[in-house]
Amino acid sequence: METGYAARPADAADFAAGVRLLLSDGELLERMGHNSRQTALQESGLDLQTGRFDSLYRELSGIAP
Repeated sequence: METGYAARPADAADFAAGVRLLLSDGELLERMGHNSRQTALQESGLDLQTGRFDSLYRELSGIAP
């Protein structure tokens, strides 16, 4: 799934090229934005994070699920 542009570390020109690409291609920008939001919701949603925290707490405290 296409979610963004990864520039080479410490390469301002490469970063700028990625920004220019997104600004010049509205369809690509919309698609990446949509895909990024879906990924964030699937991997970092409040319910998911709450469940992970609860599991970790139970594991570390010795409380059975």
